[in-house]
Amino acid sequence: MVFGEQIRTILIERIERHFAKRGMADIDEGSELKNRLAELIVRVIDSYQQDGTETASLLLDELGGSLDRPSMAAPDRTFASELLEQMRDYFITSNNLSRQVDGPARHNSLLTGRKSSLSPELVENTLSPLANARRIDLLLRLSDESDSLAGLSKGMGLQKGHLQFHLRTLLKAALIQYDKKSHLYSLTSQGAIAIDEVSRLIDRLAPAEPGMTQ
Repeated sequence: MVFGEQIRTILIERIERHFAKRGMADIDEGSELKNRLAELIVRVIDSYQQDGTETASLLLDELGGSLDRPSMAAPDRTFASELLEQMRDYFITSNNLSRQVDGPARHNSLLTGRKSSLSPELVENTLSPLANARRIDLLLRLSDESDSLAGLSKGMGLQKGHLQFHLRTLLKAALIQYDKKSHLYSLTSQGAIAIDEVSRLIDRLAPAEPGMTQ
């Protein structure tokens, strides 16, 4: 239930960001698609929470097929396709989490259990790709929409060679993916989770501004 609510929030926010960036042209068509995508997410996540990933995946395929319209603008068609794929990635993640939870019983002490599984090397390998302002900027940009190397280079004011170093790091960490056909980089489900969790962590750990009490 908790994971489902997190998925719902992330996807609805992504829809809001996408259509907020649209121009005023085709506003009626854009509004209709926005509502249909939001309704799809609500129905699929409800199904996921009530019946599990298998039933939700079948419903996703059924409802997703009804969105394929030749008249749909190319950016919206790409966005809808990426949104559906992100949901499928979430279901895969959910299944992986379920297998971990169904494993050996945890130690009675939650703190002890966390310490035993908190490998310093694992923490470094997991968090080091996120410990860079340029890479966080990349993740935030790609959370809005997919982009090319040239587009990211122009938007961030970075040379392509320098930018490719950061992109390779994020690709290796599976936080982003690259489509060889469209030549576009996009956020993965792990990348979306990383942004969400980093934001929560910063809210909790960021030092208070001078003059403010805790």
